[in-house]
Amino acid sequence: MTDIIPECLRNWLNSSGWTLTDWRLVEGTHQATVHECTVVRGLEERAWVYKELTMAQHTEQTVAKHVLPHLQNFSPHIVHVFEGAETPGILSVHGGPSLTNQCRRQSLAHTLSWFQRCAVTLAELHSRHESSALQWHRAGYLPSLTYAECSEWRESSFAIIEHEAKALEDVSGVHAATGEARRFRQRWYALEPLFQRSLDGRKTITHGDPHRGNWIVQDTDQLRLVDWEAARYASPARDIATLVQDFPEKQGAESIYTLYCQTLEQAGWDTSSPTFRLQYLCQLADALLMMMGWEYRAIWQQPASPWTDKWRRLLRCVRAIELSFG
Repeated sequence: MTDIIPECLRNWLNSSGWTLTDWRLVEGTHQATVHECTVVRGLEERAWVYKELTMAQHTEQTVAKHVLPHLQNFSPHIVHVFEGAETPGILSVHGGPSLTNQCRRQSLAHTLSWFQRCAVTLAELHSRHESSALQWHRAGYLPSLTYAECSEWRESSFAIIEHEAKALEDVSGVHAATGEARRFRQRWYALEPLFQRSLDGRKTITHGDPHRGNWIVQDTDQLRLVDWEAARYASPARDIATLVQDFPEKQGAESIYTLYCQTLEQAGWDTSSPTFRLQYLCQLADALLMMMGWEYRAIWQQPASPWTDKWRRLLRCVRAIELSFG
């Protein structure tokens, strides 16, 4: 078993006196290779998670080393960060089941209660660590969010939407879908100055990808965030937009956003301002668009995919930006 684990991890375990007793691959749609492991040292037994990083995930390595040790209430404990190895990685405490598993086969009301708790946790993360986030940013540990860094995902999503539209035409004989998809892309490009402007304003640490699969439930009720590769110094609207787009029902999604805003307001943020509203709408549109592309490529990959509702929500969101700020 030990000959299949990364050499850097094997050497560290040996030098630290730990013996590996179990090593298993975590199946899922994540891009990185993730393993769960059990180790023992004397009478101690520990359950850890090893995430093998790619070159594209260098930010997560830096954040894990310099930032996450200060976020004990928001991230699983980091055991060790492997730098300079042929295959860098992060070893962390096994936090528990994901929120996806926690909500599976539960009622919508039960799922909503979990999402509302996530919203409060995000507001606490954003408000408590605002000043530290500026220091981490100035030290080079937490990069700023840029509009260009997600351009590949946007283009992929646009292409997928047009592909879906063509598939719909082939099946139904309706010849308007492709034109609508292409017009939507043009509308998006026309709004790019607003998307760029939405990156300005008050900033803090953001996780960047707090959908339900990146939340874990620790000790039965404590929420923690994993996969910090998209962490950035940015508007907190970025995180609540990603969380909201992951909830399937409109009224519930609005209540999640409202609760988040109320919690952040109590910490001194102005979430009712036009600036914050623009940030939220632009980030929500971006999150919807990119998640449509990700979910299609990673999960469904078939015509008439279940993200039709996301498409409708995306159209409404872009229309709201046009009406309010265009």
